[in-house]
Amino acid sequence: MEILKFISQMLPSVGKADVKKTISNIRKELLDSTIPPYETAAVTFSQRKFKSTVLQDFDESFKKAIKLNVRGNFIQAIAEILKTAAGNLDVLEISFENTVNGDILKDDISFYETNMLRYLAGVSFALKYARLLLRWALNEETEASDPDAQHYSEKLTKADQDYLYAERDHFYKVIDTIGRPKDFLEKVIKELPTMSVTEQNVSIIDSVKGYGTTDPFGHGFTATSINPFYIFGRMYAEWQVARYDEAREERKMLEMKLMNLKFVDEGKADARLQQQIDYTADRLNKLNFKIAQMEQDYA
Repeated sequence: MEILKFISQMLPSVGKADVKKTISNIRKELLDSTIPPYETAAVTFSQRKFKSTVLQDFDESFKKAIKLNVRGNFIQAIAEILKTAAGNLDVLEISFENTVNGDILKDDISFYETNMLRYLAGVSFALKYARLLLRWALNEETEASDPDAQHYSEKLTKADQDYLYAERDHFYKVIDTIGRPKDFLEKVIKELPTMSVTEQNVSIIDSVKGYGTTDPFGHGFTATSINPFYIFGRMYAEWQVARYDEAREERKMLEMKLMNLKFVDEGKADARLQQQIDYTADRLNKLNFKIAQMEQDYA
């Protein structure tokens, strides 16, 4: 029972104000650091086909997995999905404010509260994954466009590459949900049971109404390392600052990589741009390590 697994790793309580702050932080990360580079990349890749066979394969996998009616390649599709996700955050925030009266207690958490937290954890995961995915895609396309580009194209760490493939199916599931229209989310939220989550209640609801009632978003279990609701407390503020700094640096990196790809297409090279990419990559690696350490220490 994935919903019970999710709850088992929560803190004893999660403050309502903290959840509202998390919604605000996720929205800021989405609007400031994730949608802008995807919009630019979507324009770039609307005018060219993937030269990288690796990206061609990923695009095919994406289109097979996603149930949403999306157009274009996976970069264009994700750009549109992220815009929809921003509007859905507004729906979730209003519902949460009007439904939850106080702090959320782990021992008495409702199906409504649990699934709202799982949805937010899913969005948080999707934003981080999406930026890393675009960074990887730009690397692959740059190298495919010019075999000599390796000497001025930053590489992902092996850990990041492994992460992309290990979490790919989870990413597909999450964006397939957060990219659905507002009326879908409003309907699901309205139908969420308000009774407490217990093993007995999960079994009863699943047997009477089906598994989809207890996990209507179909996210399954969100790992501790990508779930903000395991990091509340004195470390949360520090973690959130590091996470936002990481997102901001990733946006800079993506903008530079898009410019780098443009130079490759034009047969140009820019040594200064490469230095900036290398500098930003170093900052990102340090931020990633810091965040990973905080999540490991708190898990």
